[in-house]
Amino acid sequence: MRPAVARSATRMQHRAAFSSTTSTSANSRGFRRFWDAYASLLETHPLRTKIVTGGAIAGLGDVGCQLVLEVEDDDARFDVKRTAIFTFLGGFLISPVLHVWYGFLGSRLPGVSTTAVAKRLALDQLGFAPTFLPVILSSVLALEGHAEDIPNKLRADWWPLTKANWVVWVPAQILNFRFVPGSMQVLFSNVVGLLWNAYLSYVSHSEVPKALLDEEKEKAEHYRTEATRIADFRMCCAGVRSSASVLTERSLLRTMSSLLVVRFGHESCAVVDLDRFG
Repeated sequence: MRPAVARSATRMQHRAAFSSTTSTSANSRGFRRFWDAYASLLETHPLRTKIVTGGAIAGLGDVGCQLVLEVEDDDARFDVKRTAIFTFLGGFLISPVLHVWYGFLGSRLPGVSTTAVAKRLALDQLGFAPTFLPVILSSVLALEGHAEDIPNKLRADWWPLTKANWVVWVPAQILNFRFVPGSMQVLFSNVVGLLWNAYLSYVSHSEVPKALLDEEKEKAEHYRTEATRIADFRMCCAGVRSSASVLTERSLLRTMSSLLVVRFGHESCAVVDLDRFG
């Protein structure tokens, strides 16, 4: 009896293992078909495919930011408009720019040698990234109706955001430029950017420190005071020039009058009336 039970248990284990293997194999085939279809779309419609993928991943990043990074405020409600804006920028700003930029790097500096990868990395992280990050921040604020906050936001967050970008993207781009085919590099950046977009959304919607705002107000007040002083000084200079002009004219007329008196006599000078000149 016991051997029969043991054989039955063994058969059940084999069936379970086979079922698991079959399920895993089916999942693997499904993923493979999806991946092949996606790769085909990248070949036939590269920009459109990257726009859809980039927008979806950027939107997911903002959703993660609101649900995970910003959970401290219990009264905060999920901002659908904000997610829509981030999705739009991810699809129609970030992805097309990356498509063109990676194409440029691949055509100008082809290959996967250490030198080629190092040059692409230097251009990407020392030239492109520090320039493109403020464009993203400014675009988010402008679309949300806070364009007046852009200067203060860039002063407060550009340098910390650039340093954080280097921590994440320098190693990521080394892998990207070295091992990922050119057609897949935007996708790789989007996948890495899932977490990065959450952080970028968090920084974009964080408040500018009050100390910086106070400093900017003091600077603005100082500039207004200096401008007033300069305007007063210019008015004073204009008055001095006007007075000097009048005095010079009076002196010239007095000299001419004296010469006329000497030459023709006092009566001939009656035509010169100095009182008209003050």
